[in-house]
Amino acid sequence: MTKTQTNTTSAQPEVVFYILNSSDLTSREQFMSKLLKKVVSEQRSADVVFETPTEAQRYDLSLWQYQPQSFIPHSLSRAEQAPIQLYAQTVSKPCFDILLNHQTQFPEVFSQYQRTIEILDQTPHLIEMGRARFKHYRQLGIEPQVHKIGFKTA
Repeated sequence: MTKTQTNTTSAQPEVVFYILNSSDLTSREQFMSKLLKKVVSEQRSADVVFETPTEAQRYDLSLWQYQPQSFIPHSLSRAEQAPIQLYAQTVSKPCFDILLNHQTQFPEVFSQYQRTIEILDQTPHLIEMGRARFKHYRQLGIEPQVHKIGFKTA
Protein backbone atom coordinates (compact mmCIF):
# COMPACT_ATOMS: atom_id res chain seq x y z
CA MET A 1 0.00 0.00 0.00
CA THR A 2 1.33 3.40 -0.88
CA LYS A 3 1.19 6.39 1.41
CA THR A 4 -1.62 7.96 -0.61
CA GLN A 5 -3.94 4.97 -0.80
CA THR A 6 -6.84 4.38 1.52
CA ASN A 7 -6.43 1.67 4.12
CA THR A 8 -8.60 -0.87 2.29
CA THR A 9 -6.75 -4.00 3.34
CA SER A 10 -8.39 -6.42 5.73
CA ALA A 11 -5.67 -5.82 8.32
CA GLN A 12 -6.77 -3.81 11.32
CA PRO A 13 -5.02 -0.53 11.99
CA GLU A 14 -2.25 -0.64 14.56
CA VAL A 15 -2.74 1.44 17.71
CA VAL A 16 0.17 2.36 19.97
CA PHE A 17 0.01 4.11 23.35
CA TYR A 18 3.16 5.73 24.72
CA ILE A 19 2.85 6.48 28.43
CA LEU A 20 5.43 8.96 29.66
CA ASN A 21 6.67 9.26 33.24
CA SER A 22 6.26 13.04 33.23
CA SER A 23 3.40 15.48 33.59
CA ASP A 24 4.43 18.52 31.62
CA LEU A 25 3.40 19.50 28.12
CA THR A 26 6.99 20.26 27.07
CA SER A 27 8.16 16.68 27.72
CA ARG A 28 5.14 15.26 25.92
CA GLU A 29 5.72 17.46 22.88
CA GLN A 30 9.46 16.77 22.82
CA PHE A 31 8.67 13.06 22.72
CA MET A 32 6.18 13.70 19.92
CA SER A 33 8.85 15.63 17.98
CA LYS A 34 11.24 12.71 18.41
CA LEU A 35 8.61 10.36 16.97
CA LEU A 36 7.92 12.71 14.06
CA LYS A 37 11.64 12.92 13.30
CA LYS A 38 11.64 9.11 13.07
CA VAL A 39 8.56 9.17 10.81
CA VAL A 40 10.37 11.51 8.40
CA SER A 41 13.59 9.46 8.53
CA GLU A 42 11.55 6.37 7.53
CA GLN A 43 10.06 8.36 4.62
CA ARG A 44 6.56 8.00 6.03
CA SER A 45 3.91 10.64 6.65
CA ALA A 46 1.80 11.63 9.64
CA ASP A 47 -1.20 13.74 10.48
CA VAL A 48 -1.12 15.28 13.97
CA VAL A 49 -4.48 16.37 15.38
CA PHE A 50 -4.75 18.97 18.15
CA GLU A 51 -7.73 20.20 20.19
CA THR A 52 -7.55 23.80 18.96
CA PRO A 53 -5.93 25.92 16.22
CA THR A 54 -3.92 27.68 18.94
CA GLU A 55 -2.38 24.37 20.07
CA ALA A 56 -1.51 23.42 16.49
CA GLN A 57 0.10 26.82 15.86
CA ARG A 58 2.06 26.71 19.12
CA TYR A 59 3.37 23.23 18.28
CA ASP A 60 4.24 24.42 14.77
CA LEU A 61 6.51 27.04 16.37
CA SER A 62 8.03 24.49 18.74
CA LEU A 63 8.89 22.20 15.81
CA TRP A 64 10.97 25.03 14.35
CA GLN A 65 12.89 25.10 17.66
CA TYR A 66 13.30 21.31 17.98
CA GLN A 67 16.84 20.41 16.91
CA PRO A 68 17.25 23.30 14.42
CA GLN A 69 20.11 21.48 12.70
CA SER A 70 17.69 18.71 11.60
CA PHE A 71 14.48 20.34 10.39
CA ILE A 72 11.28 18.27 10.50
CA PRO A 73 9.31 19.21 7.35
CA HIS A 74 5.78 20.07 8.41
CA SER A 75 2.83 22.30 7.62
CA LEU A 76 -0.37 23.56 9.18
CA SER A 77 -3.49 22.09 7.52
CA ARG A 78 -1.81 21.39 4.19
CA ALA A 79 -0.69 24.99 3.66
CA GLU A 80 2.48 23.42 2.22
CA GLN A 81 3.29 19.98 0.94
CA ALA A 82 5.15 18.16 3.73
CA PRO A 83 5.20 14.67 5.26
CA ILE A 84 3.98 16.00 8.63
CA GLN A 85 0.66 17.86 8.71
CA LEU A 86 -0.67 19.62 11.83
CA TYR A 87 -4.44 19.95 12.17
CA ALA A 88 -6.89 21.42 14.64
CA GLN A 89 -9.79 19.07 15.48
CA THR A 90 -10.34 17.50 12.02
CA VAL A 91 -8.13 16.27 9.20
CA SER A 92 -9.06 17.74 5.82
CA LYS A 93 -6.99 15.37 3.65
CA PRO A 94 -5.74 12.27 5.49
CA CYS A 95 -2.32 10.87 4.63
CA PHE A 96 -3.58 7.33 5.49
CA ASP A 97 -0.21 6.41 7.04
CA ILE A 98 0.16 7.58 10.67
CA LEU A 99 -2.28 9.49 12.85
CA LEU A 100 -0.85 11.08 15.97
CA ASN A 101 -3.77 11.97 18.23
CA HIS A 102 -3.00 14.94 20.48
CA GLN A 103 -6.66 15.36 21.43
CA THR A 104 -8.45 13.93 24.43
CA GLN A 105 -11.35 12.71 22.27
CA PHE A 106 -11.41 9.37 20.49
CA PRO A 107 -10.19 9.85 16.89
CA GLU A 108 -13.11 8.50 14.84
CA VAL A 109 -10.95 8.62 11.68
CA PHE A 110 -8.30 6.26 13.11
CA SER A 111 -9.43 3.37 10.88
CA GLN A 112 -8.30 5.34 7.81
CA TYR A 113 -4.68 5.06 8.99
CA GLN A 114 -2.19 2.21 9.15
CA ARG A 115 -1.08 3.31 12.63
CA THR A 116 -2.54 5.55 15.32
CA ILE A 117 -0.29 6.87 18.07
CA GLU A 118 -1.54 8.14 21.43
CA ILE A 119 0.90 9.88 23.79
CA LEU A 120 -0.09 10.18 27.44
CA ASP A 121 1.73 11.61 30.40
CA GLN A 122 0.88 11.48 34.10
CA THR A 123 -1.57 14.39 34.01
CA PRO A 124 -4.73 12.98 35.69
CA HIS A 125 -7.10 14.26 32.98
CA LEU A 126 -4.94 12.81 30.17
CA ILE A 127 -4.72 9.44 31.94
CA GLU A 128 -8.50 9.35 32.48
CA MET A 129 -9.29 10.27 28.87
CA GLY A 130 -6.56 7.93 27.58
CA ARG A 131 -8.07 5.01 29.48
CA ALA A 132 -11.43 5.75 27.90
CA ARG A 133 -9.87 5.76 24.41
CA PHE A 134 -7.97 2.55 25.20
CA LYS A 135 -11.24 0.85 26.20
CA HIS A 136 -12.93 2.15 23.05
CA TYR A 137 -10.22 0.63 20.84
CA ARG A 138 -10.66 -2.69 22.69
CA GLN A 139 -14.43 -2.54 22.19
CA LEU A 140 -13.69 -2.27 18.47
CA GLY A 141 -11.59 -5.44 18.65
CA ILE A 142 -8.20 -3.73 18.58
CA GLU A 143 -5.58 -4.54 21.20
CA PRO A 144 -3.39 -1.43 21.51
CA GLN A 145 0.32 -1.83 22.13
CA VAL A 146 1.55 -0.01 25.25
CA HIS A 147 5.06 1.37 25.75
CA LYS A 148 5.97 2.95 29.08
CA ILE A 149 8.72 5.54 28.72
CA GLY A 150 10.92 6.72 31.61
CA PHE A 151 9.62 4.36 34.28
CA LYS A 152 12.05 2.42 36.45
CA THR A 153 11.73 -1.33 36.20
CA ALA A 154 11.81 -3.37 39.38
